[in-house]
Amino acid sequence: MKLVVGCMILFGWVSLGFGEMRIWTSQAGDTLEAEYVRDTMGNVWLKPPNGNVKKVPIKALSQADQDYINLNKPPTLEIIVDDNKKGLSVKGDIDNRRESLRFEVNIRKTSKRPYPRKMTAYLFVIGLDIYKDEYVLLDSQKESFVLTPEKNNSYSFEGKSVKLEYDPDPPWGKKYEGYLVCIQTSDGEILLFKGKKRFEKNLQVLIGARVGARFDEDMRPL
Repeated sequence: MKLVVGCMILFGWVSLGFGEMRIWTSQAGDTLEAEYVRDTMGNVWLKPPNGNVKKVPIKALSQADQDYINLNKPPTLEIIVDDNKKGLSVKGDIDNRRESLRFEVNIRKTSKRPYPRKMTAYLFVIGLDIYKDEYVLLDSQKESFVLTPEKNNSYSFEGKSVKLEYDPDPPWGKKYEGYLVCIQTSDGEILLFKGKKRFEKNLQVLIGARVGARFDEDMRPL
């Protein structure tokens, strides 16, 4: 079997893969039915139905199999958020504030392994109606993207301009409360959050809400 370059028995190995048998194909067209076990240092360990675990160089496999392996481990990401791109201005009475916010989000892959699968980024900007003591969804953005070397393994997008005005005494108007950025794989696995932690548990509520939606202190829709 030309596909099998080497083999070894792993003591106490635990399957970290998809738990399914599949047909693996070499660059030369040879095939092997086996289950993915793990991969590291440029090699993958495959377990046939009745046989020892086999170690195979990843580069010896077809491109489809290499993609399958790369997708087994989601990438490590870094999120950089500029939440005050347009600055903060104060006009008139010092207590009467006007905020002008426009968010910019940059997502960068910090792991070396390719990840040729589409991901989704969500940006939510949340304000507080200080008279009614209600949260307000000020901006909501959804972006789909793939991180590739051709694009420096990064992706950037901007939210809409948000303008707010408020006065704490007497309390009226809306002020900025916080933001939440979430990155998900195409099958819904959450890779990373950034922003105000208290909003993380309300992700599905935010995804289903429209800009202008209001929520109580527990982020329940009003």
